[in-house]
Amino acid sequence: PRAESGTVLVGSPRLVALPGGPLGAVSVSGPVGAPVRATPEELAAGARSWRFAATDASGVYRVRIEGKGGDELASDAFAVGVDPRESDLALLPAERLAALLRGAGSAGEGAGGPGGTSGAGTGGRAAAAGGARGGELGATPPNGTGLWGWLALAFLALLPVESWLARAIRARPRPPAPVAPAGRAAGRA
Repeated sequence: PRAESGTVLVGSPRLVALPGGPLGAVSVSGPVGAPVRATPEELAAGARSWRFAATDASGVYRVRIEGKGGDELASDAFAVGVDPRESDLALLPAERLAALLRGAGSAGEGAGGPGGTSGAGTGGRAAAAGGARGGELGATPPNGTGLWGWLALAFLALLPVESWLARAIRARPRPPAPVAPAGRAAGRA
């Protein structure tokens, strides 16, 4: 017999189907860390499934079910994947984005919801400041970061000047190098 197959999302529990009869050990090996073993209480007589909740990383998890003598009764593998909403590249309406960014600093939630990572740092605060002014995305936040645009423009304007100076210095004639008189070794009088 095989355990239940399928895919679950990171952080979601997985039910591992247990075969009937006496069980020795049930373990799940994930993509990182040591295998997780079911406790004897979880494998009580008559248990039909084991709730495996340590799905903290995406990847392939392998299930091994052993009998009392250590022989393998069943094995399986299942995948744990990330929530597909995290890969959605569709544009959010401005109101929804502003609401997500306003909530970024509260209760440890990022723009992606609980446990999200986008918006919890300084970029989220800057974007939230821009969104706080009527949802103007790309507007200059009030913390003075508009100066960077002018500095970048000045840098780009100086690039051709630097190239011109480098060419002018290379084109300037150089004085001839001194030549030692013939027949005399350098450094002797």
